[in-house]
Amino acid sequence: MDKVKMRACAPLLEPPGDRVILECLDEIERLEAVLGRVQAVNAKMRLSCRSIAETFIPYDESQCALALSQMRDAIDTLANGG
Repeated sequence: MDKVKMRACAPLLEPPGDRVILECLDEIERLEAVLGRVQAVNAKMRLSCRSIAETFIPYDESQCALALSQMRDAIDTLANGG
């Protein structure tokens, strides 16, 4: 969708079509900005989760129970403000 061309051509429409098109384009741009912020937060959360997984989940399966216990303790500590 070429929003630049749509915005430039909006005045060619009879009222209220011109105003409606401009309002819709403004809303599309607002929602695209919101989506960009959500995607940025999602990317940060994914990195955090990967970091937590690498820290607490060892590759040696015999250590998994200990790692899960440590992860639970860390989550409890964070949840309690520590």
